[in-house]
Amino acid sequence: MTVADLISLLAKYDGDLRVVVDGYENGYDDIVPERIQRMRLCLDVGTKDYEGKHDEPGFADERRRRESVVVEAICLHRSSF
Repeated sequence: MTVADLISLLAKYDGDLRVVVDGYENGYDDIVPERIQRMRLCLDVGTKDYEGKHDEPGFADERRRRESVVVEAICLHRSSF
């Protein structure tokens, strides 16, 4: 999803709705505007069911990192992170 895709998606909802993300194990957290981070991501490098699908180049397995597509991304960190 791109920023433009997210804006288009969110534009369909009432502007007063709260936006949250999944908590670490359960529950939901607020997004912290000061913790929105631009970063580089290796796509499709997560291999374990407890890992995210994408990861930062420094944390991705070397072989998978070489084979992956690296993109610029925006991460919306949660408040309890």
